[in-house]
Amino acid sequence: MKYLFTTLILLTCALTAFCRPVDTVEVHTGQDEGIVSPLIMGFNTVYCYAPDNDWNSHDGKIPSLLEQLGTRVLRYPAGTVVTFFHWEQPTGQGWKDSWAPDFNKARNTDPASFMDIDEYLDICKRFNITPLMGINMASGKKYDRVEEGIEEAIRLMRHCRSKGVTVRYYYLGNEPYHKTANYMYTAEEYAEMINRYAEAMRKVDPDIRIIANTHPRNLDYTSTLIRQAGKHIDYIDIHYYWKWGNATYANWQAEPVMHQGGRNIPYREQRAFYRKLAASLGYPGIDLVSLEWNIGVTGKGNRQPTGAQAALMVGEQFIQFIQSGMPMATFWTTTWPKKSDWDNRLLLDAFNENAPNKVYDMFALFRDVLGQEMVNSRSSREGLVVLSISNPAKDTLWVYLLNKKDGNEPAEVLLKPEGFHFSKTESVYFSASGTKPGRLRLKKLESRRQSSTGNLQFEIPAYSLVKIILTK
Repeated sequence: MKYLFTTLILLTCALTAFCRPVDTVEVHTGQDEGIVSPLIMGFNTVYCYAPDNDWNSHDGKIPSLLEQLGTRVLRYPAGTVVTFFHWEQPTGQGWKDSWAPDFNKARNTDPASFMDIDEYLDICKRFNITPLMGINMASGKKYDRVEEGIEEAIRLMRHCRSKGVTVRYYYLGNEPYHKTANYMYTAEEYAEMINRYAEAMRKVDPDIRIIANTHPRNLDYTSTLIRQAGKHIDYIDIHYYWKWGNATYANWQAEPVMHQGGRNIPYREQRAFYRKLAASLGYPGIDLVSLEWNIGVTGKGNRQPTGAQAALMVGEQFIQFIQSGMPMATFWTTTWPKKSDWDNRLLLDAFNENAPNKVYDMFALFRDVLGQEMVNSRSSREGLVVLSISNPAKDTLWVYLLNKKDGNEPAEVLLKPEGFHFSKTESVYFSASGTKPGRLRLKKLESRRQSSTGNLQFEIPAYSLVKIILTK
């Protein structure tokens, strides 16, 4: 290996007027590391912010845009709104509960301004979307109507079946530990409700998968939840918002590998951490998903990332989720109709007729690899993130490189030891630098050297995400 690295450096020096560092990326196509889940690129559908004219399954703009990404899962009715939601009589008021004694019906919105359950199920059927259905466990607890809440959930399951839709994934509540939820649960209370709801729901369909949302920083909360309700939990859901309140581009540049706060573990190691925790508590079958994720809000007084910068930041999170083997993730969120510092980091721009943001362009780079095989790869330095994926026939290789180091640093791709002899190379790159940041450019890969052994040397732009496509 030492001889190989020395040879590469000498060759580079001979080809340039001066010798400069070479970043080496090794790809081992013979070392498979698991399938990239088709459910890893999912999105949230906030029911009360999903008007019929945008989401209509026949000619709505948003379902078509999601189909172009290869989206296979949509979360409904989305986040904390589920803790107020009654599916049989949706009000469009979102964060108001129709079971509350002071609920004002006069403020209900036009049904055409939001997505009801049948409209959601129709989208799932028409676009081959995996349903991800939320259950309101807060209203029953808050108003001492738990049995009614359970019955409401059972009717929902039966209704979906009557519409010809099989729902396997149910998430029970949302951020039960947070004050913005309709009812703020202790870990013990939440575990008790999971046990009661899951038991009743599995009598209707024993094959469902139960997702429990837990605290992203309080390990005691998670441990208590698993210990007391683990027998009914298939997945724990942790919401990952990077550096909430301080999500600046400068902070991202300074962090070679993005980490989650608290225990400061990279995103790519989060799944292994929580699977190990669940196993230590006697439940080795519990896995990790993230049903809300994004970079956090930037915070007062901090400079907002541009759309292209936000896309690169989100892109690194996404790559790490794939690297971890996470079975499901749903990005927060598709669109949001109120002005905030989230505007350019959401999928679509609600203030520009739901035109795709740069984040959409970033996700578009990954459509080809959903359901394909991740293979072993590594780079020679931090700040050059690598992800490599192959198709089952092993005749196409996709290599993603995210360059966080300033300056046009050459990166050498070594395809070995299988001897991947490619006949065609293409590349797409997404950059947050230059005169037109965030622009996607498709062009033939300009290599300075290509050897018969399958080695390729090329330059990638500063602060960019590059997709290299090699075909035999």
